[in-house]
Amino acid sequence: MSHSTLIIDCDPGVDDGVALLLAFASPELDILGVTTVAGNVAAALTARNARAIRRIAGREDVPVLAGCQRPMVRVPVEAGHFHGESGLGDLPLPEVADEPGPHAVDFLVRTLLERGAGTVDVVVTGPFTNLAMAMILEPAIIARLRRVVVMGGARTEGGNITASAEYNIFADPHAAHVVFASGAPVIVHGLDATHQVRATEPRIAALEAL
Repeated sequence: MSHSTLIIDCDPGVDDGVALLLAFASPELDILGVTTVAGNVAAALTARNARAIRRIAGREDVPVLAGCQRPMVRVPVEAGHFHGESGLGDLPLPEVADEPGPHAVDFLVRTLLERGAGTVDVVVTGPFTNLAMAMILEPAIIARLRRVVVMGGARTEGGNITASAEYNIFADPHAAHVVFASGAPVIVHGLDATHQVRATEPRIAALEAL
């Protein structure tokens, strides 16, 4: 069985929450850490949500590091109207405490510099702020990346925050520009792909069986 070594950078968020649960359950993924960023809801909530999901999944071996509290330049745009005030709808969450630790950007820099060239995937399911700031702080990390896998953007599907813009790009377009212009290999799963993933009854049953 082949394994992927990765860091998940996210803003949970219902969609990010599902992604985290699936990743935590996968024996094929070596998760070095989860970094969180302001996005769907405020930074304090995205960090709390990631830690709560980690506890639900029984994966408290994986560190969760809180990151940037706002976009690089633009005014923050949240999506609590869609994800609920907590970011995870009405899901009852276990109590979790804040954890001491490095800032997510510092964690990204340190962890990637410790790895060999082209060995780590960074999976971004929220605004790109943390990764962009890490690339600016230490450009040498770019060579450590095997690829950046993005949930964001839209091509022909139209937008979900404006008529043409997808939320994760819209929330911090300057950070997205830094990542796309970095030279790192980037795989983009935009709305054209994610809108095909529907919550059908068979899929829900398959998830419940995990």
